[in-house]
Amino acid sequence: MSLYLSGILLVACAGVLLLASLFLMLRNKWLLRWLQGTAGLVSLLLALAFLLFAVNLFSFHSLTKDKELAFLRFESLSDQHFRVTIVEQGADIKEMELLGDLWQIDARVIKWQGWVTALGIMPGYQLGRIQGRYLSIEQERSGPRSVHSLRPEGLVPGFDLWRLLNQQKTWMPWLDARYGSATFLPMADGAEFSLSLSYSGLLARPLNSAAEDAVSSWSY
Repeated sequence: MSLYLSGILLVACAGVLLLASLFLMLRNKWLLRWLQGTAGLVSLLLALAFLLFAVNLFSFHSLTKDKELAFLRFESLSDQHFRVTIVEQGADIKEMELLGDLWQIDARVIKWQGWVTALGIMPGYQLGRIQGRYLSIEQERSGPRSVHSLRPEGLVPGFDLWRLLNQQKTWMPWLDARYGSATFLPMADGAEFSLSLSYSGLLARPLNSAAEDAVSSWSY
């Protein structure tokens, strides 16, 4: 089952609970009115929780084996100043500027655990941010920084599903929120990289000679 279908399933459950809550609270019978009202209120709260959960799930992409997540291309604007173009699967093309000699990108991953894995629901991922870094320790400490968020905008304000799962792991033991990042790699004019995700973390692979030359000549 894909992550998108699991989100639709949660929306359907929320709809059923919402209808049940309205049915129980709006009935005209007075017998057990208090119990019906309580049950209706609980159903309403569960429906809202499912909807909130589903909306955040829709911001994650389903992760299949050996899937390429994104394509990156770097263009030199000046010394230690680059423009990066990011083409992410299922998302708009992003362009942003990075300062420094190296780049790093990270991602948030949600994996299902325990009995839920029997349903065949695939893990989900969401690119988190990209940042630049200087080779010089002095520049890294005092130089201007460049960090850009890659997370989708327009989600429920103030609610971060991944952060909640990461900080409150005992609440939902069947969900595991992990954080992964690619190793810092050099930026070079015309360099192109592909980004993939494995169980060991994010992997960035050079795609052209400019990227291969930058990686081979770089010593950390």
